[in-house]
Amino acid sequence: MVKLLTPAELAERLGVSLSKAYALKGQIGYVELGGNVRFEQRVVDAYIERCKRGPAEEEKQEWASQSVIERPAKGGSSQKRMDQSVIKQLLKQKRKPSSTLKSAERR
Repeated sequence: MVKLLTPAELAERLGVSLSKAYALKGQIGYVELGGNVRFEQRVVDAYIERCKRGPAEEEKQEWASQSVIERPAKGGSSQKRMDQSVIKQLLKQKRKPSSTLKSAERR
């Protein structure tokens, strides 16, 4: 026999409110028995697996912090991450031409 959960049991299992459990019924899949909503245990387990994010245990070593790796930007103008020294250099370069222009205007 298939184990069916009530919305209250589902809410407790997922750690959400009862209203959220009802709101999730379309995403999880449900059984309607005489107007009563029930959830199959195996379908709930499959939903929980689909919701998991992040690496599996054996893949954790392959993941690295983005702050350590320089990656090309996607869609932006920056090609790599900039640290404070790079930003200061760029600001200095930007200031030099403008100060030259101001001194030229005074003459």
